[in-house]
Amino acid sequence: MNKVLQICFVFSILFYACASDDYQFSQLPEFREYYKKYPPRETEPTVEEKNLLHRFRPRFFLADGQEPFIDFYQDYITYGYLVDEKGSVISSNVDQALLNKLKNDPDIVFIHTYKHSQTTPAVYGRVDYDGLKVASQDTIELTFLTYNIVFRWSGLPAGLSQWKKSVLNWIGSMKDWHQLDHYVLVTLALNQQSVPVAATMQQHNYQTTYIFGKDIHLPPDGRIKVDIALSSNEMYPHSKKRTEHRAVQFLNSESVYYLITGDKKPLLAGNDITHGTNDIEYQLEFLPQGDAFYLFQGKLGESRRLPGRDGPPGADYNTIPALKPKATALVAFYRREDDMEFIELLKKWDNSVKSVPGSEILERYTKRFIEDLRSVSKYSVSKLE
Repeated sequence: MNKVLQICFVFSILFYACASDDYQFSQLPEFREYYKKYPPRETEPTVEEKNLLHRFRPRFFLADGQEPFIDFYQDYITYGYLVDEKGSVISSNVDQALLNKLKNDPDIVFIHTYKHSQTTPAVYGRVDYDGLKVASQDTIELTFLTYNIVFRWSGLPAGLSQWKKSVLNWIGSMKDWHQLDHYVLVTLALNQQSVPVAATMQQHNYQTTYIFGKDIHLPPDGRIKVDIALSSNEMYPHSKKRTEHRAVQFLNSESVYYLITGDKKPLLAGNDITHGTNDIEYQLEFLPQGDAFYLFQGKLGESRRLPGRDGPPGADYNTIPALKPKATALVAFYRREDDMEFIELLKKWDNSVKSVPGSEILERYTKRFIEDLRSVSKYSVSKLE
């Protein structure tokens, strides 16, 4: 690859990284508005909710040699220290209680000091409720089961071209682009009869919704199979074969065409790679929605010189405020193969950090989802309506 293109690639990385880090994400005022409308629960899920989470807990698959996910508090927070805005050490004996005491301070940074420890891998389950609304029709109430898993660090897509990997390894580490990855999540949407109808998976700075019976298979036991991508940790439907998945940094009017069609590939785009050969046993754990795991406002990984490589805030800051409502994310991230209408809808809705999809666009997102859901199977139709 010629030097000019390599230089352009470096400047593109720096530009997009700086553009995405010119504010502290957790401090957006729209988040305050969201949490007023959807206040986080300060208690663990109820017995009935825990039973649902256990019943439909996903099966997560890793490739041979892929580092397993971990327990957030025992394997990550136990090994590290907290610093304040001046870089002064607050404590090197960090636990859940201390992290929660400081969770509302955006200037606090946790720095993980890696130690190879491995308790039983943990998956964190929570339950939310939201509804689909189309014009004058009655609201369709849904239950959302969300499962988060945790890795010590987040890497970049394994399917990047070799010259891009060389450039990126010169800038930083392809494997450890930033400390902590807890935005690794899948959300199941259940209808009023507690039947899963769709799954929404986190993939980089966007998500993808899959309808059961159309896009992916729901096993008889209700335990969806999910692959975790090499290096980047993104989630995709399970396949025993090595599979490449188109991936972009952000889902917007420029990148969406490549994501949908495979054409007009952006300079920063690459492929995620999955090869789900190992079914990982794990412990299902439960935390209050107000726990620091979800709502820590500072950084849960060290600050680094290159913007875009700082540690993230809590796991609930996984997408822009406009897409935080579960029903909104369910329909706004639903797209078909060669879906030109989705491309046009996204162009109409400027997918910026502060924008909210207009009522007309959101209604169309919802109608598309419901129409496809009703077309795939009798159980989805009869138990959704």
